[in-house]
Amino acid sequence: MADDAPPPPWVRHPEIPRYSIGWRMGYGESYLDHWWQFAQARNTAALVDYFRAHAPIPVEWVDFVGMALDLPHRDPITAAEVDEPEDFDEAIRRSGERIAHLGLFDVDAWRAYLDA
Repeated sequence: MADDAPPPPWVRHPEIPRYSIGWRMGYGESYLDHWWQFAQARNTAALVDYFRAHAPIPVEWVDFVGMALDLPHRDPITAAEVDEPEDFDEAIRRSGERIAHLGLFDVDAWRAYLDA
C-alpha cells in the first residue's frame, strides 16, 4: 500500500462516531471528501488491499466499507446506492453481506451489532 494513502475515517478521526453529523459538516466532512477522492481513484482490488491493511474493520463501519467497495454504483457525495432498498437497516445489512466473504471484519460480531 502506498505510504500516501490516507487512513480510513475511523482511524483518522476516532472521536467522530460513525453516524454523527460530524461526517457531514466541519473537519469530518472535509476529511471524507478527501478520502472519497482517494478511494475513487482506485479499483476494487486496490481498495480491498487497503482495507485488509486496516482490518479488522470496526463493526459500525462495515457498511461504509461495503459502499466504498461498490463505488461505481454509488453517488460520491451522498454514498447512496441506486439499487438499495429504501429501508435503511436493510441497506446496511446488504452492504455488509456483500463483503462478508472478504474476511475484513468479524462477521458474527457485525451481525450481533446489527441485531442489538
